[in-house]
Amino acid sequence: ADTQAQIIFMGKVVKNMSEIVWIGLIVGFLLGFVIQRGFYWFYTALSNLILTRDYRLVKATIWAFLVTMVGFHTLHSLGIQSLNPKTFFLGGSIIGAIAFGVGMALSGSCIVGTPLRAWRGQIGYWFALLGMGIGGWMTIWGPLKPLRLSLQKPTEVFIGGKTATLDRLFGINHWILVIIVAALLIWWLIKLKDKNISEEQKEKSSLGKRFFKDLWSPTLLGIGLGIVEIIAFASGKSPAGLGGFIKGYGFYFRSLLGGELPFGWPVMEVTGIMLGAVTAALLAGQFKFVWPPLKRIPRLFFGGFLIGTGAVLAVGGCNVAHLISHVPQFSIGSIVSMIFIIGTASPVSYTHLRAHETSLHLVCRL
Repeated sequence: ADTQAQIIFMGKVVKNMSEIVWIGLIVGFLLGFVIQRGFYWFYTALSNLILTRDYRLVKATIWAFLVTMVGFHTLHSLGIQSLNPKTFFLGGSIIGAIAFGVGMALSGSCIVGTPLRAWRGQIGYWFALLGMGIGGWMTIWGPLKPLRLSLQKPTEVFIGGKTATLDRLFGINHWILVIIVAALLIWWLIKLKDKNISEEQKEKSSLGKRFFKDLWSPTLLGIGLGIVEIIAFASGKSPAGLGGFIKGYGFYFRSLLGGELPFGWPVMEVTGIMLGAVTAALLAGQFKFVWPPLKRIPRLFFGGFLIGTGAVLAVGGCNVAHLISHVPQFSIGSIVSMIFIIGTASPVSYTHLRAHETSLHLVCRL
């Protein structure tokens, strides 16, 4: 009976289709589509500021943060889904974030930016994805597992015996922080309103063209990211919101070595990201195979490896998972990780960009 019930899905045997977390596939698809249409990844937000003072992705990130923060705390207060902020492992949050920041600067991408570019045909980023999968596998299950264990549980920080969050640190209701942070972010958006405005003023086109072909505005992109976050959070299958990317790539790499490929949230999410990003690129006519210079491949692979390793050490978090999923829940661990990711990636990126500066591509002096 068991044999008759077996189903082949993605080349693997699944005993029951209920084992597949379909909502993960849907959320991944939506995320892949949104990041492709908005050409969004956090590393670009940093490098654009360094190169041209372009605030487009900064605005999108603020919008995404606002929507996620209000949505998560509302669902929590309504009893629909409890907040689940990342644990603060002092060693893992700092060392992992530094490794992640270096990897981000080396590869010129991040966990969401790499599939965005890989699944629009940029083959070099396939090597970065492979590096992420290997880094994740080695740190979760492989030879780097002892390092992970030594940097995480023994260095765990609590506040009152619970996960370290800002509201617990200050001893105030979480909604007070939501109101204060929302007010500050809205003020920031107002201050940035006139930044790069000429780039955002485009000729009017049809709704279909604006949605499927044109580059999304910061507002649409940020709100889209926030909505995807809320869907993931409300589903209960990923109570922390978006995340688990590296574990998904790690599972894929482990399956290449003969291991089982479980169809839980991480695998289905990264599969959905691939499908969504490819779909968006094809609909926009932007899918094109591009081969990188051979000398760039090792840097992409090693950068991806450090991203995968660093994300796992920093409690399974990438910059987007930390910044848009867990900082809105006031996780101190995620706040610390973001400080070290930005603090590492910014000077490394700036130094690299200055070293390759030309008269046609000047780098802004910080």
